[in-house]
Amino acid sequence: MEKPANQIDTVATLSDSTDFRWYLTTHGTWFVGMGLQMVIFPYLVTEVLLGSPKMIGIAQMALLAPTWVLMLFAGAIADRQDGRRMLIVMNAAAILPPLVLSLVVGGGTLTYWLIIAYALSMGVLSAFSMPTRDSLLNDVVAQIRETNADEASKVQRAVALSNMTQFGGQTAGMIIAGAAAILGTAPLIFFHAIVAAIGMIASQRLHPAVHARAKDDIAVHPLKAIREGLSEVYRSPILLPLVLTALSVGLFFAGSFMVTLPVLIREDYGGGISKFSLATVSFWVGTIISSLTLIRMGHIAHRGRALLLALASGVVLLASMSIPLPFALLCLTFLGWGLGAGVALTLSRGIVQEVAPASHRARILAIYQLGFSGGMPLGSLMMGFLIEAYGARTAVLIPAAAMTVALTVMTLRSHLWSLDQMTARLAREAAIGDAEPSAQKRDPVPEVPTSTL
Repeated sequence: MEKPANQIDTVATLSDSTDFRWYLTTHGTWFVGMGLQMVIFPYLVTEVLLGSPKMIGIAQMALLAPTWVLMLFAGAIADRQDGRRMLIVMNAAAILPPLVLSLVVGGGTLTYWLIIAYALSMGVLSAFSMPTRDSLLNDVVAQIRETNADEASKVQRAVALSNMTQFGGQTAGMIIAGAAAILGTAPLIFFHAIVAAIGMIASQRLHPAVHARAKDDIAVHPLKAIREGLSEVYRSPILLPLVLTALSVGLFFAGSFMVTLPVLIREDYGGGISKFSLATVSFWVGTIISSLTLIRMGHIAHRGRALLLALASGVVLLASMSIPLPFALLCLTFLGWGLGAGVALTLSRGIVQEVAPASHRARILAIYQLGFSGGMPLGSLMMGFLIEAYGARTAVLIPAAAMTVALTVMTLRSHLWSLDQMTARLAREAAIGDAEPSAQKRDPVPEVPTSTL
């Protein structure tokens, strides 16, 4: 029996809520599939098709590039539609690409252009599903009242649990992908389709989203809705530097990771999907450990400082890849990088969820995700050319240096270093109190200084 949209669940903790568990199930199954894809996709390009570093970079760019074109549009759509229904459609559509790819790989007819077609189709689905899932999280959490916890930090805990589920799902997918050395890749790609079907069933069990969409918002043109979301971010002293930081992470960290690692595994460590899977899993195990730690710690007084320091640790560990390391030490390096990444991703996403006004939340989350996901294809393409020109060991020093510059600017020129929980809550309360129908202009918030970026 479907729960009424306005019914409040009173539970001891978030994880006791049936709706929240179904949300985590559909969220986790999506990322189990992404974990499988993160290992098998570059393996197919690198080891099966014997692609050059440039070909690997272009293939990774095809997987991520649809976010450039569609992410903001998807966020505008998600702000006006039932997120549950959209998730059902996205999970159902995600069954087809891995199903077809498994048949192609099993039949021995894989080509580079077929893998590009797969990448583009999954990229489109990811562009629509990301802002939908992120916005739906607040709708689900809004219907839960905890009896044994602080209501003010409920969203941050929900984000930490969501991130832990995401990282755990990705890690599980990557571990399963390592079995391709025994089972072959085709059965595991088929398993990706099965996981997507499970996610579709889980999303059907969610109750309809509770966030009320005003009639004016539903009628507004998508391009105008996108402009409104961009304006919200640009005028915010908190959201703007977070989006720029996410762009830097996607461009200099994620893009480097996605191209450099498979090249190093092939050229310096003897290749093989098992080694690639183990190195990748090491990173995501680190993210799980740090997410669990954040959940246990609860209140983080200086989230902006923790975010910047976590990203600074990533610069050091990325630069260390320029040194020839034993494979075990390389895996430990990725574990440490994952520890910092888990802190950075959980804190930044939690702040965005907290600060974004409900009327624009999906659009703002889409902009934030676009910063991260939009930087990844550019970073992948850049690293493909840099590795061909200088070699993998030397090439990693370039994004490490660029990220150092970006973090220095963010520390000195934005309010992230001085951001604490009270500042973020003040900005959110001011935004909510100042909220008007989307067709009207909102006055700036005088209590919070404008970012100098």
